[in-house]
Amino acid sequence: MNKFTLFLNCVFCILLMAFSSNDVPTDIEKVDLKLKQDQVAMTFLDLTSGEALLIQHGNGQTILVNTGGPNTQLELQRHLKLYDIKAIDTLIVTKNDPEYNSNTEWLSTNYMIGEIITSQNYPTTFEGRHEKWKTGQKVELLPGLNTHVIQGNENTQSIGMDLLFTFHNNQVLYMTSADIEIENALLEKLDLSTVNILKVADFAHNGGTSEPFVEHIDPQVAIIFQKRGVHSSQDVIERLQETWIDIYLTKQFGNITIKFNNEDYEIITISVESSSHIQVEML
Repeated sequence: MNKFTLFLNCVFCILLMAFSSNDVPTDIEKVDLKLKQDQVAMTFLDLTSGEALLIQHGNGQTILVNTGGPNTQLELQRHLKLYDIKAIDTLIVTKNDPEYNSNTEWLSTNYMIGEIITSQNYPTTFEGRHEKWKTGQKVELLPGLNTHVIQGNENTQSIGMDLLFTFHNNQVLYMTSADIEIENALLEKLDLSTVNILKVADFAHNGGTSEPFVEHIDPQVAIIFQKRGVHSSQDVIERLQETWIDIYLTKQFGNITIKFNNEDYEIITISVESSSHIQVEML
């Protein structure tokens, strides 16, 4: 082997080792989470404003919880394309508020949606199959994924439909209501101490996620969406930090995917820097 060939082999090995990291930008068009039949993935989408949670089952079924905030249609469209979503089996809207439902009409026009689910007092009636959930209702939305409506009322303030997702030994508490009275009422009637993941209510508004609530739940992970022009409450952040909870803000980490199996979960963050350039990190 001559010196030039040896040099090229060394360079190739160095490059190969450099690009073996999980934190390497990768030019790809689609994200394949490689879900098995007994797995579910929840991806908290990074929108510049508003909430949207994409739930995918290993059997191919898809759920979308909320549709994002104002002026985020193109962002949501890009995310759905990234995950190769062509149809939505179930669309859940937890609150009649622009930060939660701004792209609902666009989705209904451009995607096949099996059913739309809202709270009992949601003012809009949708064409097709529209189901209204009430407090206490329990539904198996996907094989192995059970949903409990722990609070189904809604008003014009910081209150919406709060959901508890259970997938085998994993629990995700999707809080919409940032209200201390509601939190106290939930603690009186429910044991939420087995929750693994908390989706923080109302973009970490200081009206909720109280210290007693956080201490009782004591989740391992907290997820916070962003709202344009509004910063997460530092008091809420500190309450979460004081209990040693891992905090993930979509504004900071990008798309946050939690991939569940029967026993545990793993977290994957994806930063979408352009329509074709993403950065993937396994945590």
